[in-house]
Amino acid sequence: MFRPIRLAWVEGHLDGAAAERLLSVLDCASPELTVVTALGAERFWANVERYNQASRNCGPILGLVDLEKAKCPSLLISQYLPKRDPGCVLRIAVPILEAWMMADRDNLARFLGIKSKSKIPICPEDEIHPKQTLVNLARQSSLRAIREDVVPQAGSLGIVGKGYFPAMKAFVSDHWDPLAASENSPSLYRAIQAIRGICQIG
Repeated sequence: MFRPIRLAWVEGHLDGAAAERLLSVLDCASPELTVVTALGAERFWANVERYNQASRNCGPILGLVDLEKAKCPSLLISQYLPKRDPGCVLRIAVPILEAWMMADRDNLARFLGIKSKSKIPICPEDEIHPKQTLVNLARQSSLRAIREDVVPQAGSLGIVGKGYFPAMKAFVSDHWDPLAASENSPSLYRAIQAIRGICQIG
């Protein structure tokens, strides 16, 4: 029996785009899929039990949040959700979603306008600051629009450019291949296996 996921609750807007893309590629999304954005890890975890309980009534639910500075996903989950409902798929991007994005080295290199994917880390989950790594990759882009959107302007105190999130959302929604990325990202691979398992597909 196939059970599509009808609801995803995520940490931020980029996570929402990733959840939609992931479920679409895996053919696990319900036509009525709703994505709820918590707008921050604190609010995400504050409502984790609410969505955990909701999975008992509305079927499988996907939760997606970054690990950030926590030691490991299992400890983070045990801290906030020690009794997870079987219908709740709670996945954590290690250390943050940008690592999952960089794991699709071929498509990211093309999107950023980088001549060789060899410049992109083979093990992005080992990067201490994946978002900064991604921005530094964009500095090498042959595409002016990418440099202007993703890289912060000279003198800016921000670590990303003003167009960073729209640009990265476009990559995730239209170019990112989570199956290819899972070959370079253990946490993404586990997420895919968990989603497939709860939807009962091969």
